[in-house]
Amino acid sequence: MNNVLLKGITGQLFTSGGGGCAPIVGTTWNSAVGTTNNDYVPFYGLYDYSQSMTIYRQSDIGSGEKQIKHLKIQLKGFSSGYTVNDQRIKLAHITDSQFGTSVKSDLTGIAGLADLTECKVQNVTVVNGWMTFTFDTNFCYNGVDNLMIVWENRDGTWSSGYGWSETHSTSSQFLTWYVYQDSTYPASVFGTRSSVGRMNIKIGY
Repeated sequence: MNNVLLKGITGQLFTSGGGGCAPIVGTTWNSAVGTTNNDYVPFYGLYDYSQSMTIYRQSDIGSGEKQIKHLKIQLKGFSSGYTVNDQRIKLAHITDSQFGTSVKSDLTGIAGLADLTECKVQNVTVVNGWMTFTFDTNFCYNGVDNLMIVWENRDGTWSSGYGWSETHSTSSQFLTWYVYQDSTYPASVFGTRSSVGRMNIKIGY
């Protein structure tokens, strides 16, 4: 992989993950699909700022190098035209199989963090249903480690009409983490880990 070092918002170095990755074209991995409403992920519209993180394990996704090009997330309950600004999607490799109790929003407390890549930055006008987020920078998944998706909501305001993500349980495994805050972005704070409410997602290669 041809890595280009970039400076992250948290001050960490991360890489652009698309170059040199063997592409698998036209393939999609689908997570389990549940019907639990979770308004904390991918962003919490009641607060000015929020951050969520989810883990999808190698044992779920499968081995083999894959160039991830987009995500589809199942969103519901948003009012027509609902918009959140400055949404940032980052992907990374990790060796942790679930979130521990020492995890913070600056990604400390996560084992084996590597190749943190900012894949998408956009203002989002929500479409209820399966909404596609096509990456500006693809992510080269190595097929060995677990995959972590970080969603930063840096809108700075809130508005009524926010909805939720449709999610599924992860059988007592803490594969979802979130935090929310008004006034300033939660730069280095502890959040909440959860074994329920992991986003229904489709990962496109």
